Amino acid sequence: MPIEEEYGVTVIKENTREDVTSKISTICENDLEDHPKREQLGIFASPRAAMYVDGSWHNVDIDKILSLAKKGTDVVFMEKRGVLEIVKYIGDIYGLAFVNTQGHFAEYPKDLIREIIENGGNVAIMTDFDCAGIHIAEKVISDVLGEGLFIHDETPVFEIEPPYDIEDSILAPPKDLPAKEGQAGCSETIDKSQQRLRYTEYYGKVVRLGIDVQTLEYFGSKKIMMTNSDNNAYGDLNLEVQNMKERVGEEYPKHTDPKKQQPGKNVITPIIAYAKQYDSYLQDPTNPNLQRYKRYEYIYYNFEYLTGISIEDLYNEEMERVVENRKTARRIEMDSVIEDVKPPTFAQFITDKLQEFFPVRDYNRTIKLLTEYFGDKFDILPESIKALFLHVISAADAAAKPTEQQIKLAQMAVRGLLDVSDTKEANKRRITDSVAQNREMKKIALKCREVLDQMKGESNNK
Repeated sequence: MPIEEEYGVTVIKENTREDVTSKISTICENDLEDHPKREQLGIFASPRAAMYVDGSWHNVDIDKILSLAKKGTDVVFMEKRGVLEIVKYIGDIYGLAFVNTQGHFAEYPKDLIREIIENGGNVAIMTDFDCAGIHIAEKVISDVLGEGLFIHDETPVFEIEPPYDIEDSILAPPKDLPAKEGQAGCSETIDKSQQRLRYTEYYGKVVRLGIDVQTLEYFGSKKIMMTNSDNNAYGDLNLEVQNMKERVGEEYPKHTDPKKQQPGKNVITPIIAYAKQYDSYLQDPTNPNLQRYKRYEYIYYNFEYLTGISIEDLYNEEMERVVENRKTARRIEMDSVIEDVKPPTFAQFITDKLQEFFPVRDYNRTIKLLTEYFGDKFDILPESIKALFLHVISAADAAAKPTEQQIKLAQMAVRGLLDVSDTKEANKRRITDSVAQNREMKKIALKCREVLDQMKGESNNK
């Protein structure tokens, strides 16, 4: 490297801190007995991600994952803090949570996603429409779902890793054998029961929200509806999407050295792999082992836009030459889309798409029922008064319980989004009414009024 020659130094490219830390999880999972977590070995990652929920920020670290996983009906992961700041107000209104990942997912955000799903939440990931952003989202989704444990074609069974820890596009499924991996371990005798995915129950609970062409179609259709253009809606939409692509899209800066043209090969190769995986699905769409690759459709049909490589060259044996001689790739960043459509419209996009991906959500995760009657000073009261208060509380709890159960049951599966503040007030009124109308509580209230009136009378006579 020129810098090495100029200053007489050697740039270390291997065994750096970043290189070593990136291997920790793999070693724990594959090489160590009982597959310990890094934390069990005393290795703790610094929190890079932060969650915004209920009006405040929380670092995503190992000690907070279990508690944070229970917050927000839907949790939207975003790589850009600036975008999150623009739209976070919708979280306050509808009970959503946002996580800023600062570009890349560390282990803790992945663990958080699994815990969110385990606790009944929905997860969406939003990144730029470029090779790096797409791979960030799709790799996380694949890891969380536990894809790629075992896939078989006819009789062979191939052990693979999602999405194959791609170092080169050659590792993606070859065209003639869609389910086979070039460097996968093959076994003829492995138990076929192991072929099922590790976390099938997670399907449909974690998705990529955008940015992509469907995002542009959403905004294009909104614009057409506002202009009442319905003579040729389909043609108008296609034209509007193309126009918006030109407005918000941008080319990568050109480099004088083709080998250094962006996006780099290490960023492109996962996209090549995803396109090949979708192509393998097209070859055999009824194969249940390939159904998961259907979600890469948006990558396949925008392959040249994202990489600068023609889809016709997807299986070109001279990929190195193809990469060096490719067209200039393009990308679409969230910031550009927001600037074009304005923040309120972009926020509306998020809420609309969340409802499309997740029609039903558990609002018990964010709308909690009231629990506390008294504060710390309760303990200083005389025992007889404390006993009286506790009796009243017990009766009030019994009176409120049926209504509270009805509310929890109704909030467990809500279609659409609720205004959290309005719903909390409505719940409070329902429970208050149920307690006030309870026969036992009416008796207690009457006695309390009598005692208070008596005490006031005695006080006035002094």
